[in-house]
Amino acid sequence: MAFSTERILTNNLNIGFNVMTCLSFKDRYNLCLTSKSLFETLFKKYQHNEIIKIKFEDYRLYDIWRNVKFEIDLKYCYKITDLSMLGNIHTLNLRYCYNITDVSMLGNVYALDLSYCSNITDVSMLGNVHTLNLKYCYNITDVSMLGNVYSFNLSCCYNITDVSMLGAVHNLDLSCCSKITDVSMLRNIYSLNLSGCFNITDVSMLGNVYSLNLSGCYKITDVSMLGKNHIINLTRCDNITDVSMLRNVHTLSLCDCNNITDVSMLGKVHTLDLSYCPNITDVSMLGKVHTLDLRYCRNILKYQIKELEKTVKNLKY
Repeated sequence: MAFSTERILTNNLNIGFNVMTCLSFKDRYNLCLTSKSLFETLFKKYQHNEIIKIKFEDYRLYDIWRNVKFEIDLKYCYKITDLSMLGNIHTLNLRYCYNITDVSMLGNVYALDLSYCSNITDVSMLGNVHTLNLKYCYNITDVSMLGNVYSFNLSCCYNITDVSMLGAVHNLDLSCCSKITDVSMLRNIYSLNLSGCFNITDVSMLGNVYSLNLSGCYKITDVSMLGKNHIINLTRCDNITDVSMLRNVHTLSLCDCNNITDVSMLGKVHTLDLSYCPNITDVSMLGKVHTLDLRYCRNILKYQIKELEKTVKNLKY
């Protein structure tokens, strides 16, 4: 019976692959271990979608099973300097491996974490990486070759000044990259974090960004072109006074925006954070807001709070 099953699975790959689809990676492996022909015909030809964690010393498994997505976690391995054997690993974590300087051989890695590897300077060969984390790699200055990265974390890479070639990135974190001033080419990014980029003044081209974080960008004064964004964080943007054009934003944080006084046009916002806005006095038009944070808005009269309690589903004050 076992022989018959083996013949069926090996002679008809469609049936064999359908069987493999119903099994976990471990069960596929154990099944195919029962026969060399099953292993060669099915296991080594089937495209396994799971990411399988392996130890560093097992990295040569990729050369044997190129149809398996391997993950190696080497964070805090300070002694690692030579990465030449890891270029085809699917998911690679090298966080805090601060003796690494050359990453040119990692261009085929799918998901690569190099955060806190502060001695890296040249990342030009990483343009085909799908998910790339370079947080706190502060000696990097040129990211012009990385425009094809899908999800890109450059947080605290504070020597970067030019991000004009990153307009095709899907998710981009540039938080605390304080030398950046021009973000006009980032208008098509889906999720953009510019928190702490306090030298940015013009955000007029970012109206199509789905999720936009501008917290701490206190030199911004005009947000009139941001009415189409779905999520906007303007926390601590003290020089903003007019928010009337943000009435169609779904989720809006104006926390600690001390110069805002008029929020009467924000009644259609779904989730609205006005905490620590001491100069707001009238919130009577916010009765249809779903989630509203009015903590530390000390000049709002109590009777208005009582009215909001009747209609606002989630109210903090």
